[in-house]
Amino acid sequence: MTLKDVPSLSIMDFLSVDIECKKKEKKNKANNKDFLLDNFSKCLSQDELSDVYLSYDDENLYCVAHVLTSFKKSFYPDYHRGDCLEVFINTRPSNESYVVTKFCHHFIFFPQQVEGLWGKEITKFRNDDMHENCSSKDLEVEVEKKTDSYIISCSIPFRCLHGFEIQNFEDIGFSYRINIADQLPLDFVSSSFEYPIERLQLLWANVKFKGKK
Repeated sequence: MTLKDVPSLSIMDFLSVDIECKKKEKKNKANNKDFLLDNFSKCLSQDELSDVYLSYDDENLYCVAHVLTSFKKSFYPDYHRGDCLEVFINTRPSNESYVVTKFCHHFIFFPQQVEGLWGKEITKFRNDDMHENCSSKDLEVEVEKKTDSYIISCSIPFRCLHGFEIQNFEDIGFSYRINIADQLPLDFVSSSFEYPIERLQLLWANVKFKGKK
């Protein structure tokens, strides 16, 4: 290995990120400013082209991405080539496990229906430690397109998360990646340019649910 083979490092490579996920009341929208996540784009040397919101209620996890560039095109199965939102969830976050386990989930959501899909779980496992991917019919997506931006709102029922019940657990592992056609992707806390974040759950943030009764 030479120096050129060593990936460049950012401050985010040395930090464990903990965030709060607030409970959404019926009267609140999922993109309420109270649910806005911190933006680490500058730390990752990426453009600040998105606002992402995370919240929950008794049955669902809500993730909303306001992408500050116009929608161009989406593809499936080559989803990385076009516009889409990827969400990564681990219902058993651990600092001792690097690889994807049966408690890890990888979802994709599209701003435009592609091959009959608005959303899909595409989790890939390395061994027999796995779960059955959820039905695409269980995932809800709403899209609002503007001239120079779009908002994609996603709802993931807790029943789609293996081994998880909101009343019995305090936290999950979480990350996201926003793919933009003809541009580099936008990441949350770790750069997908440097790491295969879909396979390294250790690099996902730790989300603690706030407001549980």
